[in-house]
Amino acid sequence: MKRLLVIVSVCFGLLLALWTPVGPGGGNVYSGDISNTNPAVIYFAPYNSSTRLVKSTDEGTTWVQTTGVLSGYVYDLLVHPADPSIVYACLGSSIYRTTDGGASWMRLNTPSSNYFREMAFNPQNPNVIYATGYYYGASPYKQVLVRSDDGGNTWSAFYFDTTTTNAYGYSLAIDPVDTATVYVGGYRASGLTTLHRSSDRGQTWEELPFGISGYYPYAIYISPANSNLIFVAPYTSGIYRSTDRGQTWTRVTSLAAVYRLTGASGNPAVLYASTSGSVYRSQDTGR
Repeated sequence: MKRLLVIVSVCFGLLLALWTPVGPGGGNVYSGDISNTNPAVIYFAPYNSSTRLVKSTDEGTTWVQTTGVLSGYVYDLLVHPADPSIVYACLGSSIYRTTDGGASWMRLNTPSSNYFREMAFNPQNPNVIYATGYYYGASPYKQVLVRSDDGGNTWSAFYFDTTTTNAYGYSLAIDPVDTATVYVGGYRASGLTTLHRSSDRGQTWEELPFGISGYYPYAIYISPANSNLIFVAPYTSGIYRSTDRGQTWTRVTSLAAVYRLTGASGNPAVLYASTSGSVYRSQDTGR
């Protein structure tokens, strides 16, 4: 695969440090996650319609393919923060859970007629799991957030952005301080990128003044050091930064097609943005 690396902004510079491939080879990766309590444990989901995860227990030195098969593309993976043998997989119309490190999977009983794109744990209570996407059981489609308070056994659904055009949820983030506050990034059929916030775990919603024509936002990031500081990356229009919990926004780079935003552990000033072939870094909290 040919990869073109371009520095597009003084704020987010291309990370030119030495990288070492650790495998496995053979194709594209669709999603992945690392254990918080045991970072030697890594899972990746290959880009395949019939998926077996690849797993490392030694920080990527060696890899094995798990035996359990997931029948679909895995949009998102979550590894339980306290138990790396528990993994959740988002396959669009369904969410699965393994309790044996991918050897077997159980489909969870999520509300019907929903298509999910991203999941997140409550950072203070991993039994609380959220997923966002859209409800297609009636026209027009509307955004949805589902929540489980018992590790995925039961779920509640909350619908919002009930406009006259189709609306889709794409990404979410939980406030690291006030974990009742949830942000969902989405878009409407017109191409308008939206950002909604709930302060009561999904019960009620307000649309924040974002209003960028950037289509689907793959990435939302909230600074763990300052939850007023939020970043959103609409697919076609760059990365936007807010210092007031989403009331006002500044475009900090025109870097398009950003799939993930994250911060450096132990240094909140350092941020990373990844595209399909590059990794960019900011060392001034995305200014």
